[in-house]
Amino acid sequence: MFFIGLLFWSNFLLCQEIPEISKDELAGFSLERNDCFNGGSLWGYMNGGADIYLEYGFDILRVEEFTSGDENIKLEIFKMDDPYAAFGIYSIKTFKCEKSEVLVSPDCLNRFQYQLLYGDYYIQFINESGSARAKQVMVELADTLLKKLNKTDVTLPVEYFVDSLDLSLQDITMLCGELGIQDKAYSLAGYFKGITDYQIYFTNIAIDGRKQTYYNVIFDKPEMKTKLRDSIKGMSFQILEEGDHSILFRVLKK
Repeated sequence: MFFIGLLFWSNFLLCQEIPEISKDELAGFSLERNDCFNGGSLWGYMNGGADIYLEYGFDILRVEEFTSGDENIKLEIFKMDDPYAAFGIYSIKTFKCEKSEVLVSPDCLNRFQYQLLYGDYYIQFINESGSARAKQVMVELADTLLKKLNKTDVTLPVEYFVDSLDLSLQDITMLCGELGIQDKAYSLAGYFKGITDYQIYFTNIAIDGRKQTYYNVIFDKPEMKTKLRDSIKGMSFQILEEGDHSILFRVLKK
């Protein structure tokens, strides 16, 4: 009994650090779950999927579930270490957006999901039915939640505006470790062996009808930038710009 009470108190203290939607804020729905997880307990919740969040910089997760009849809506609020960690997770988790900029920019709405980036938070709503009602409730819940959160904006690296590339956050994917590269940019994996402490921002865009891939890599240590430059030199990349801690290059089409 003491151990159960200790777990309850620990979870209560953890949950004080992240906002919630209360049971009284959604008419017609009951709150069936409200739990919080930290780095030590995330593996238990995600059943093997926690590593990528920890790689980017994870702080706390709150999970809430709301039900009404046959409708079930799950809310996951990931508080990351900073806005860039939150952006990175958002950028690799969003797909099949039917509509964007519904409440904030960037966000991604489809029948079954509504995903948002807001300051330090990556937020995901999931419903099981894909109904019009569930889709509307996800947006209503998000609107309620956003009023409780503080926002710090993410600023794109200035190098992305070379060649008059006018990109938004919705166009960019950010990777910051081995798992991210293996998942989203596997062709680069061999060039990053032995390289640490970096962020990769990349985009695939069409210029004059031809697909172009640009990579902008930011390093904590200049020696890591030098190591990557030497690794890609003479390969199928064109270096466009570099500074002490950054390098911008694109993939050359064969």
